[in-house]
Amino acid sequence: MKLINTLTFIAVLIFTTGCALTTESIDIPYNLIQGVSKISGADHIAVVVTVNDNRPDKTRISNRVNEFDVEKAPFVTNQAVDFTIRHAVEQELKIRGFNVAQKSPLEIEIDISRFFNNYKANFYSSIAMSNFQIDVIVKSNSTKQIFHRQISTQGIEVSSFMTAENASLALSQALKNGIETLFGDSAFISALLSSNQ
Repeated sequence: MKLINTLTFIAVLIFTTGCALTTESIDIPYNLIQGVSKISGADHIAVVVTVNDNRPDKTRISNRVNEFDVEKAPFVTNQAVDFTIRHAVEQELKIRGFNVAQKSPLEIEIDISRFFNNYKANFYSSIAMSNFQIDVIVKSNSTKQIFHRQISTQGIEVSSFMTAENASLALSQALKNGIETLFGDSAFISALLSSNQ
């Protein structure tokens, strides 16, 4: 019975990784946080969002693996990761009433240290597990640091198949969790509002 299960497991992995040598491009959609209201005073504040991608490999976002857990062809993003994250943050700022500018004394600087999806496979499923790690600094007058936080979040998608779509869903979830963590931090919002005092 154990041999049958092992052979079945290997067969499933071979089937689900049939394109293991083919690089695929994926999108990482971002869904806005729901139930957000305008913040009083935010409309008087202009903020610049800067995102730096510090990952060693800026093109690869995930890899298929074979039955021996060896990495195969990569998944890459259709849009640069720094653009995706900056756009998500700017959208959240706008729906709260902040003005996103190209030049302002107030700046949100985000450094990306990790944004990657790994697969974990067992006899019954393939689990896409994504990690999102950023360092966020809010600066006033270009140099004065008024907020700093490191954020690390995950996204998980369980399926029978090891596909680009599952990687995309898990990465999207990790991104959403990270942005929710940032905007749910009252100290972050307070730092932005303090620039108007």
